[in-house]
Amino acid sequence: MQNSTCRNLWIVWFVLTLNVSLNAQMNFSARERLQGYAISGDTTFFVFDEALYGVQPQRVLLEGEMRSWDHNMEDPTWRMQRAKNDAKLWMLALANPAFARVKPGAQFKFRINEGIWLVVPESAPNEKGGNLIFAHEVVPTQVRAELVSARHVRVLITGEKVKLSLNAQDYRLTLADGTALPIAAVLRLSPKELHLRPTLPLDLKRVHFLEVLPLQQKVVASFEGYFRHLYSNKELGANYDAQQQHTMFRVFAPRATQVRLFLYDAPAGEAFQTVEMKPDEDGVWESAVAGNMEGKYYDFTVHGANDPGNYFFEQRPVHVNDPYARV
Repeated sequence: MQNSTCRNLWIVWFVLTLNVSLNAQMNFSARERLQGYAISGDTTFFVFDEALYGVQPQRVLLEGEMRSWDHNMEDPTWRMQRAKNDAKLWMLALANPAFARVKPGAQFKFRINEGIWLVVPESAPNEKGGNLIFAHEVVPTQVRAELVSARHVRVLITGEKVKLSLNAQDYRLTLADGTALPIAAVLRLSPKELHLRPTLPLDLKRVHFLEVLPLQQKVVASFEGYFRHLYSNKELGANYDAQQQHTMFRVFAPRATQVRLFLYDAPAGEAFQTVEMKPDEDGVWESAVAGNMEGKYYDFTVHGANDPGNYFFEQRPVHVNDPYARV
């Protein structure tokens, strides 16, 4: 009963807020009319000026990324209303606290009557590629995270008036299955860069997610930092060593948990030999096969964690060719 009452009160507040916004009849500047929107507190106004477009429509709808360009001309949510104090002005007020509903950078246009698309004024300061850009002067809050080592997660946070918290409780690091990984410390490296130190070493073969709780943003931690520091001077591909009288096969797969080498006498048919390759500390998998394998055919299966975004054998059960093969 209490939840229902709270929900009803929120709906009443939302409707009243929207009505106040609609009836406030703001005096939009020439720039706001040209760019097609205005922002007042937590309310976003989309503004359509007939004089700028040289039309006298019977109805106007907002179309754009905020509604996934769904082309539905009958959706009342995006129908604009004629302003009471200006017969040539149409407007749509949306509650948009913290840009939760319409994000900075969202593209939009106006459609009229039965669905006619209107050409955006070339003089609009936020015109790009034939569309208008919402909040084009706002730097959106953006979070990027990358795994650097088992003990180092690099975090970059950009945006207007963003304050970087050094409280470990404001960050949540998890595996793809939701397993939480405690954070021992947060260090500031620059005004926009942090270093998170996990309590326990991370498994760099797994996919990790980082959530910045105060910003309500969750991102996948990339492997760019980890790969950036990997280096091996070993020769990759298949190479015959006449002195050792074996062919050395090597492939770079630092996130793999298993790599199998398959050798064939012909392009089609069953493998005459399957070899379990061994990894070194730099992410290179290798195996020495006795004899000169010149003229033979080979491929691999590369195995890894069954995490979202991975393309190992567990997600796509296919053999892969050697990217380092000489032809």
